[in-house]
Amino acid sequence: MSSPPFAENEGAKRKLTYADGSGTSFFETVVETNGVDSIRVQLSEHPFPCKILYAHMSTERVDDNNCIFKIAAEYKLNDGIKPEDFEPGTLWLFQAIADGGAKAIADNVAKPAKDGYHVWGVNAKEEIYYRAGHSGSWERIAGGLNNVAVSGDGNHVWGVNSNKSVYYRAGKSAGRWTAVDSTMIQVCVSDDGNHVWGVNAKDEIYYRAGFSGSWERIAGGLKNVAVSGDGNHVWGVNTHDKVYYRAGKSAGRWTATDGALIQVSVSGDGNHVWGVNAKDEIYYRAGFSGSWERIAGALKHVSVSSDGNHVWGVNTHDKVYYRAGRSAGKWTATDGAMTQVSVGAVNPVW
Repeated sequence: MSSPPFAENEGAKRKLTYADGSGTSFFETVVETNGVDSIRVQLSEHPFPCKILYAHMSTERVDDNNCIFKIAAEYKLNDGIKPEDFEPGTLWLFQAIADGGAKAIADNVAKPAKDGYHVWGVNAKEEIYYRAGHSGSWERIAGGLNNVAVSGDGNHVWGVNSNKSVYYRAGKSAGRWTAVDSTMIQVCVSDDGNHVWGVNAKDEIYYRAGFSGSWERIAGGLKNVAVSGDGNHVWGVNTHDKVYYRAGKSAGRWTATDGALIQVSVSGDGNHVWGVNAKDEIYYRAGFSGSWERIAGALKHVSVSSDGNHVWGVNTHDKVYYRAGRSAGKWTATDGAMTQVSVGAVNPVW
């Protein structure tokens, strides 16, 4: 599972080596972190004449594909040492620290769609909100929707409003919504945005090959539909709360499964399926070949990230809850009041 760039816990220690080929090394120990985009480390066993030496690293997200990495030093020199005797030799020190920070960003921030990073939500007033994962905070997004769906990579967001009009935007940074032809009551989208499924007020099912495609009627009748990140697993429930599955668009038919649900959500590989029933009971299933397992808690809507490690939901009072996958063992209440949420693959939520 991917994690935020500075996810190390306080007290974590690691060894870094200069990039000048000299073999000089030092240690950094985490003394303060928010676990997401800011960390302060104490440096030790270094060759510098300092009583105390700290480095503070932080990232600032510019858009979905770019961020700024910042590094600053705090130090207290040994007695008798002048700043000009110390500062010229810090180049390789901070180059080593920066290299470590850049690697963390490349390993984590550059892959935001792997751990629930994109969360979107709508409330009873059809106000739209975005959140950069569990550690983030809700940010109001212009527009009005009563249903929203985000792709695993966060670059494709679909939604419908109370008039059943369909809208699309190319991620949070796109800045605006584009109206799409047709009317739907609910939509869902795959990780890469190339597979979009929707249902209308007549329970008719439609498929679209991404934003540039066109709607194609699919046989069957559903009131809610969910597609996996790879597009190969589609789940749905009909007006009688019966649950159906098909192996992607090309499968040709729906297969009835056991269980009675009103809404479902499926992970990127299809191995994690979550659902809720009319009694707000929560269920989990390890893919099509698994069986439904009752999960403690009560929700009216649930959404699972592409990797299956982040699950978001709302209850009948519009309170928002989060858990770190099935094995987490408990739900954590978060701030905000939503009627529906959708989570991408790394740590944002819509």
